[in-house]
Amino acid sequence: MLLSSIGLKILSGEDLEREMPVASKDLSEYVRQVMKLKGLTQKDVQRMSGGRITDGYVASITTGRAKNLSVDKLKALADGLGVDADALFRVACGRLEGIENSGGGGLDVQMILETVQKAVMSPDVTQILEEVVRMRAEERGALLKSIRRLGAMKKSRSKSKSD
Repeated sequence: MLLSSIGLKILSGEDLEREMPVASKDLSEYVRQVMKLKGLTQKDVQRMSGGRITDGYVASITTGRAKNLSVDKLKALADGLGVDADALFRVACGRLEGIENSGGGGLDVQMILETVQKAVMSPDVTQILEEVVRMRAEERGALLKSIRRLGAMKKSRSKSKSD
C-alpha cells in the first residue's frame, strides 16, 4: 500500500496531539508555530474558519494583543488552523500537558495525514506520489524545487490580483 511504502502510519487523536508544536509560552506562540508549519497566512485562517474569525483578529492573537478569546472565537481559530479544538483550548488555558512535540523533526503530522487522505481520494495525486516514491533522492530534490517555484509564482499572481 502507498502509505506503508512512504513510511506513514495512522495515528490516533492523542498521537496527533503529541506531534503538534509545543506551545512553550502562550497561545500566540502556538498559533504562530502552527501557521508557520502549515504555511498559512492570516487570510488563510480567516477563509478556513468560514469567516468566523477575521484576519485582523488572527493578527491580534499572534501578537498577543487579543486576550480572553470567547469559546466561539477559539473554535473558529481551531477550524481556521486545522487543529483539534480541545488541544487549542488547553493551550489557551495554559494547560500544555499532552501538547508536546515528540521529536517529529518539525513535521506537522496532522497536516501530513490530511494531505495523504486527500491523495488517497484523488487517483491522479496517488499516481504522482507513487512516482515520487520511486525517484532517487536527487530527483525528488529537483522536483521539490520546481514545486516550490510553482507555488511562489502562484502566490505572487494571487497577491498581484488582490492589490
